Amino acid sequence: EVDAKLRYSSAGTAPWFVFKSKAFQYGDPLLVNADYVPYCAVLDPAKQIVKYAAGTASNRLLELKVSKQVSGAPAPLSNDELASFNAYINNIKPAGLPVQVSSRTRDELGVNVEVIYHALYLAANVEADCRAAVTAYLNALPFDGVVEVQRIVDAIQAVAGVRDVKLLQLDGTSFFQSTSELDGTIIFYQLSTGVNSRRYETRSGSMVLKSSSTFTLTPA
Repeated sequence: EVDAKLRYSSAGTAPWFVFKSKAFQYGDPLLVNADYVPYCAVLDPAKQIVKYAAGTASNRLLELKVSKQVSGAPAPLSNDELASFNAYINNIKPAGLPVQVSSRTRDELGVNVEVIYHALYLAANVEADCRAAVTAYLNALPFDGVVEVQRIVDAIQAVAGVRDVKLLQLDGTSFFQSTSELDGTIIFYQLSTGVNSRRYETRSGSMVLKSSSTFTLTPA
């Protein structure tokens, strides 16, 4: 507990911003105590809408990713919520420190893979289990974690009935606040061209399996 308090006690560090982000109370004004420390008059966890946060410091800039939680999964803050959160950060941050806040809809992972499976298993069941395995891997990642090519292969390989995995392509698509606001798509693995970046860093902090992903089942 002492180590945890010390970690968040240094104002302006990335862990401090993560801690303060989750303490943000939507709709509550900030007061200032005798030591000039901003605070909310009443602690209300129900108003603490930021459930996921990650901070990265580089080139004298603090990049802060935040998300709320909807149906148990990360989701972007609304325009009003984001405006309020930005005002909160501007009030608590150390003077002169630039902070760039983003709150995006989840990145999408596109998968194109051939799955060689034992013919005694039903192809439809194996495909559903493979999709579920990749989804479980993505959901288990920490916020702002890194998606790794080999871990995706491992997840599919561990499905009952799977004999081998031939990965053809992996791509990551990022958005702004909704899936209608496309940011871009990056192919980070492609067998035909030899592209293998080994990992993908999400723009939003989390990722979901694209529904159009292709799992081709080949019996053996």
